[in-house]
Amino acid sequence: MNDRPLIVFTGQGLAIADGFNLVERLQAIPELNAAFFTIGKDAPNDLDQVITACRGADEGVFKCLLDHTRRVCREEREKTADKRTHREVFKLLADVARERPVLHLTTNIDGISTSIAVGEFGAIWSPYSVTATIDTIVAETSRVLDEKRGLLHIPVHGEAGLLADGDGAPTLWTLRLGSAGGGNSTLAQGIGRGVARIETLMIASQLGYRLLYALLTGTGTRLDSKHEIRPHALADLVTLGYGAGGSDIRRGYAFEVNLDRLLSGSCPTAPSAWKALVFERADAAVRDWYRSHRFETVPHTASDVIDQFRAAIGPAS
Repeated sequence: MNDRPLIVFTGQGLAIADGFNLVERLQAIPELNAAFFTIGKDAPNDLDQVITACRGADEGVFKCLLDHTRRVCREEREKTADKRTHREVFKLLADVARERPVLHLTTNIDGISTSIAVGEFGAIWSPYSVTATIDTIVAETSRVLDEKRGLLHIPVHGEAGLLADGDGAPTLWTLRLGSAGGGNSTLAQGIGRGVARIETLMIASQLGYRLLYALLTGTGTRLDSKHEIRPHALADLVTLGYGAGGSDIRRGYAFEVNLDRLLSGSCPTAPSAWKALVFERADAAVRDWYRSHRFETVPHTASDVIDQFRAAIGPAS
């Protein structure tokens, strides 16, 4: 058994590998392309910046874009039959989780990862099935880390179907497909107000990023006076489909900021391994950012991404 945690951090590239590009889907809606992507014209491929710009322009404009975003995401979550890459990724992680603790963090807001990881492969994220408080989520996280096996899942940037009972709220639940209900969308909490501040806006984001930092340094972490996770063995880290540091704005996002902070201190370097799966046609800035932050970059194509991912999550050298 390998008691070192494995952290897997995924971005939109995972959804794109299964044919779903949220930004392109929204841009294909005439009223959105004509209005909202003009407002956010400085960053037409960064949905966070587009939504934040729309919110600053007009609350009605923001709500309309948010409604379309949630509708498109919820429709895509119903099309699970063709999500081959998602299924293969989470099957591999579920297999690894029998022998070591695995923490999957995703920035994706579409909810596809949650539906497949939790609904099909038994990943632990209680708000998927019940109304859950941060007490429950922290207790489940601590149990997996202490038992040194199991698959944890945290959507760190909110999701189309994830609701909360207020900003920084300790209670979360998932809106079932096709249903209506109260609560505040975590999209409005999170990306609609800037990813650079997301750790202060969302309780799940705070937990996920603090876990990332704590497990990569072998230290404990505290959310508040009540919630604490004790130190554990240094974690290995693999990223998939996340274009870290690809622009000035992105370098201020929570993942990048936490890695900068980590490396600016006395970060232990062994025995953990950091690997970044980078699409072969990704911008050079993305590869350069990962390499400058001590990652081994692993190029992949659309056809060999699963093989490369399987190798990356294997035993550390």
